[in-house]
Formats: sequence, C-alpha cells, structure tokens
Amino acid sequence: MGDVMEPVQLRAMDLIAEAERLVGADGGAKWRFLDGLEVLVDALNEEARLSSAGAKIVRDGLVGSLVTQLRVRELVESDDRVSGVDIRRPLFVTCLPRMGSTWLHNLLAGHSGLRAPLMWEVMAPYASALGPTERMAAADEATRSVREYLELAPAMSILHAMDGGGVEECHRLMAHTFRTRVLESRFHVPRYQKWLRTVDMRETYAYHQLLLRCILVREPRSRLVLKCVYHMWYLPILFATYPDARVITLHRDPVAALNSMCEMTEAARRGRSDYLDRVEHGRYWREFYTEGTGLAVKQADGADGVPAQSILHVRYKDLVSDTQAVIERICDFADLENSEKLLDSVRRNPLLASRAGGPPRPSLANYGIDKSDFDSSVADYRSRFQV
Repeated sequence: MGDVMEPVQLRAMDLIAEAERLVGADGGAKWRFLDGLEVLVDALNEEARLSSAGAKIVRDGLVGSLVTQLRVRELVESDDRVSGVDIRRPLFVTCLPRMGSTWLHNLLAGHSGLRAPLMWEVMAPYASALGPTERMAAADEATRSVREYLELAPAMSILHAMDGGGVEECHRLMAHTFRTRVLESRFHVPRYQKWLRTVDMRETYAYHQLLLRCILVREPRSRLVLKCVYHMWYLPILFATYPDARVITLHRDPVAALNSMCEMTEAARRGRSDYLDRVEHGRYWREFYTEGTGLAVKQADGADGVPAQSILHVRYKDLVSDTQAVIERICDFADLENSEKLLDSVRRNPLLASRAGGPPRPSLANYGIDKSDFDSSVADYRSRFQV
C-alpha cells in the first residue's frame, strides 16, 4: 500500500525560507512569479494527493527553482557578460506531445552549427557561468535528481529518455517561473490549470530568454536548438520574444500520440501520487489533443499573427521513413549547412519507430476515451497534414 492517505502539506513561505537559507540570503530577497508558486502549492495540497516520497521530490524541485531565481539575480547583477549575449535565430521544435519531437531535438543537437542546453543547465542556468567545480556539482545534482525520480517511476525510463548530463527540453526553464503547462501533466491540479489560462505569458518568455543568456555566457555566439511541446500554445508570444526564430512542428496520427501520452503521464503521476482516476486523466488529454490539433491547423494558416513562413511542418512518418531527407529539408529551412557528421549519425542510427519487445499499451478505452468519437474530432487535422 502507498502512503497517499497521509496528509502532505507544502507552504510557500517555508519553500522561500529554505531557498534563502541555501543561498545565504538575508530574508529580503526580491522574488518574481510568486503568484504562480502560491496557486500551485495550494493546488498540490488540495488536489494532487501527493505521496510522502512524491512531496519530497516536488518540494526539492520548487526550492531549486527559487534558488535559481536568487542565483540568476546575483549573476545578472555581477556579470556584464549576461547582458552581452544576443540570442539569434534560435530553432525551436514543438508539436503535440508524443509526435517524435524528443528524438528530432536530440538528433539536431548533434549538428555542428547548433547548441542544445543540457539537463543540468536548464535545472541550474546560473551554473554555466561558474567554474568547472560548480558546473560539475550542478551536473551531479541533476543526475541525482533523475535517479531519485526514476526510482519512484521506473516505467519512465522506458517511456521517455532522461539523463542529467544529456540534452533536455526547455520547459524546465519555464518551471522556474511556476508558469508552465507541463505541471498539469505531472499532477492533478485543476485549480492551477484554470489559473494558468488567465496568465499573460510575456513575462515568462522574457525570463526564458534571460535564462538562456545565462546558459550561453561562455558561448555567446552559439545558435540554440530548443524543444518544448507546450510552445505551440504560445507561438505569438514566442515570435514576439524571438522575432527571427524558426519553428519545426511535427505531425503524427493523433490517436497513437494520445494513447502514448495517456500512458506516459500516468507513469509520471504515479511516481508522485498513488491516486489516479483514469477516466478523468483521459478526459483531460482528449480535450488537450482536440484543442491542440485545432490550434495546429490555425497556425498553419497564419492565425493570431503567427508567421506561417517561419514554421516548417514535418510528418512523423516521413521522419521515420526518410530521416536523411527530412534533415536536409530542415537544414535548408533553417539556413544550416548540411552536416556530414549528423547525416552519418542518421545513417548509422535509424529511428526505431516501434517499441518492439516492450509491454503492450493500454487502449484508449482504458482511459474512458471513445476512439471513433475522438477520431471525428481531429478529422480536419488529419486532412490538413495527411496523417
């Protein structure tokens, strides 16, 4: 039996006090984004039903984000190199979850003209500007954090690659503002979900840019390749923040993607809570994919001021069947030279499109989702992108 019934309470002021203690702050620190922290903590306490072990991981993560805020402020005030970093022509990979974005991001990270942040860098962006001892400590802490989490959610080691020293997506930068939809996938937090829909994300994206500047202090001319599936919900703000950005978005059979996402996020939630209502879980993700597929069609048409010419649409099945051709298309779109090293990597390591030998996936019916009904709701998406 798990310990989900034991009340686990987090307090925002306790988290702040712990972060100040760790940094040696005097209690008068200037904080940002505390509205999100307070709403999130209330939702975690009242809705998420965290286990004791899950609450410890959550607490460590929230304190870590507060420490990041303090350390970043110190770095910005003391190191002029941060303001001198000019982020030019970043390349973003975004799409609905479970459509191949992680594999493509890792592949592009191997291009000699691109730089992808590592997990320890997005967890502690300030550490990149410090000495080798501090950077090693940050990498060790990221590895410890991943190991601790996978002990609670071992299925995640199969469903989603995690490596403290490996390439990582930038939703972890958003997490330092306590404003990101990824938190909805990790926890049952309807109150936080409702609040997040009311938030103007421009300040969050400005902070995202600041954290990237911190990461690039030692390599100020690097061109970034970044990935987060939730960027597609905020493309107008992303392009306002990064006007010369290029965006790659992937498209896949939404039934297969939804099925995979229900499975993966169930494993993620069970790592922090012993409670999961599968029907409620399925309802959330069905609505998410229905909304997201509709949004993808509108963005392809340039809705909401999104520059359609700055977005490259790639079908997952093309990425699988002719990876080299897709990479060549991306290089042309992003004004990158074809990298022989990258193309050789593609030739030697073709994408494994199936989970051969893995456990069978639960069906959508296990999550209370009618496949035919969902299929009808995404018909326009299927037709537009031929998936």
